[in-house]
Amino acid sequence: MGYDTRFEGEFKITPALDEKTREIFQHWVDYDPNDVYDASHSDDVYDASHPNRYMQWILYDNETLIFDEESEKFSGYVSWLRYLIKNVFAPNGYKLNGAMRWMGEDILDSGAIQIENNKIIVRGSDRYGDIINDEYPAPTSDSEVDSSSKQKKINLLKKSPEKT
Repeated sequence: MGYDTRFEGEFKITPALDEKTREIFQHWVDYDPNDVYDASHSDDVYDASHPNRYMQWILYDNETLIFDEESEKFSGYVSWLRYLIKNVFAPNGYKLNGAMRWMGEDILDSGAIQIENNKIIVRGSDRYGDIINDEYPAPTSDSEVDSSSKQKKINLLKKSPEKT
């Protein structure tokens, strides 16, 4: 058992993702922390800089980011959005825009996430009734975009074994 949260809405990505950026994004969709294939590559298998072990945002048509309705118990959804914007989308010249509502199992746990040109605005309350009123500015310079993290993700794509 766990705690489920449902989402309604979408975030548009402009321009449409190129193949390289789509592959970097897809790495996080396919990432399974239980697939440790070689201890000597453990730093490449699990990058502790990302929000948590499972990312459940998915691409629809290379232009739209949505929640994977097939998955359950997605935690860290705003942290993942911040991570993806900073490390995948912004460094490659992409902007996210759109809105999404979330509804948790608890009636108090609901709200909305709005993204305007990579700026994230979160309004609502958590399952304990605490008010959420957060804004995360869009990265505006190369110093705010983690280029070493971007290179590490590219290296991950080169080193990842094929799934069997």
